[in-house]
Order: sequence, then structure tokens, then C-alpha cells
Amino acid sequence: MHSPSRCSSTGPVSSRCRSRRSSRRCRAASGCSRRTTIRSARRRRPAPSRRWRDKALGEGEQILVRAEEIATQQASSLLSPGERAAAREEVHGLLEGLTALGNTELGGRRIFGGLALDGAAPFASVPEDVSAYDPTKAYTGSAQEFSVKVGGTSSERVRITTRGDTVFQRSLQALKDLWTALDTNGDTAGTLAGLGSARDDLSTERASVGARQAELVSRTSQVKSLTVDQQKVISDAQDADLVAVIARLTQTQTALQATLTAGAEIARTSLVDLLRL
Repeated sequence: MHSPSRCSSTGPVSSRCRSRRSSRRCRAASGCSRRTTIRSARRRRPAPSRRWRDKALGEGEQILVRAEEIATQQASSLLSPGERAAAREEVHGLLEGLTALGNTELGGRRIFGGLALDGAAPFASVPEDVSAYDPTKAYTGSAQEFSVKVGGTSSERVRITTRGDTVFQRSLQALKDLWTALDTNGDTAGTLAGLGSARDDLSTERASVGARQAELVSRTSQVKSLTVDQQKVISDAQDADLVAVIARLTQTQTALQATLTAGAEIARTSLVDLLRL
């Protein structure tokens, strides 16, 4: 009976077949390696949204650092009313700058708008008269955030978007408190604690952005690694020597047939035959 394989188990034909299979595996491995290198290089580059979010949060921290400097300088009683008025105007500009950061847009999407990425600017503009400005009502974006499931349980999720109010609200309030202190000739040193806490909010979120991005990259790498392993198993099975597989199958069938024959002989043995032994 002829083997279904086009390659004989012996001779130069089998060698050529094995050579072709090895060549295919080498080319596939080489191509996979090149693609993996390219994908790895891409993974090392932070996503644009992450870069912009990190940049905005970093600039927000610098705004609050400048506000702390102003609060410290204006705590001196030696400054003139004109200098205090100039500082008040600068703080107004800092408020507008922080609001603009909260409204950062990338590709038509608001990166601090929560789930409402495509909505209008999530933060209301700062009026000329800051005394009428309420930071607790400035945020009008979504109160929900988008997250993705990354594990076997519902609690294993990674947050993708950020609600602007959870990040910027204390910062806006701290800047308004400083503006009010300057406008009413109050104690600017008393605003330093609030400014420091607000800056911590931005710093914490900035660190969270990097940590969440790293976790997503890690999870993606795990999935891709498992996929590659599965593809290798399939490839090995497809590239198996068909002649050798058939030979092993024939040996197994022969052994099975011998076992069945012996079992049949035992079944035909009667009680009388056993008593004769």
C-alpha cells in the first residue's frame, strides 16, 4: 500500500522535503523575528494621548509651582499695592492657563473629558471677575471614565480616560483662593498648603498615566506571547514528518489489534476449558 505522502521515507526525495520544510520554518521564523522587532520598537514609543496627557499634567505642575512662588513673595508686607495687583493679574492668567490644559484636545478628542471624549470643552472659561468663578462647577464633562478589562475578574480593569475634575478641581480652587487673598489683601501664605496638595494631585495622576500605560503594554505582550506559542505548536504539527507519523500510527494499530485478538481468545474460553487446565 502506497503512503499518502508525496515524499518517500528514504532517499533524496525525503531529504528535499525535509529541506523545504526547514527552509519554510526558517523563513517564517525570520519574518516573525523582524515583525516582532518592529512591534517592540512601536511599543517602546508612548502613545500620543499618553504623551499629551503627561505634557499637560507636567505644565499644570509648573503653573502651581509658580503660584507657590507668588504666594511666598506676596506674604511680605513690604510689597506695594501695584505689585500686589500685578501678582493678582498673573494668578488670573495662571487660572486661564490651567483651564486651557484641562481642555486639551488631541485629534478632536478631549483628553480630560472623561467618557465624553468628543464633547465640548469640559471646563468653563475663567471670567474677568474671578470672584464670580466657582471651581466646583467649572467642570461640565462626563462623570464617568472609560476602562478596559484586563483579567479574569471584573475588578481587573485599567482606566483609559481621565475625568478632569478629579485632577484639576483642587488646583483651580487653590488658584482662586490665592487670587482672592491678593484681591482682598489677605494672607497669601495661608494658600500654600492648598497649592501643595493640588500639585500632588497632578503629580499622582501623572505617575498613574505611566503605570497604566506600562500595565497595558505588559498585558498586550503576554497575549502576543501566548499567540506566538500557539502558532508555533500549530506550525510544528503542520510540519511534522507525515511518513513518521503514519509509521507510528501503524505500530499503534498493530499493537491494538493484538490486544483485541488476545481479548477475543480469552472471551471464547469456556469454563470447561478452564477446568481442563
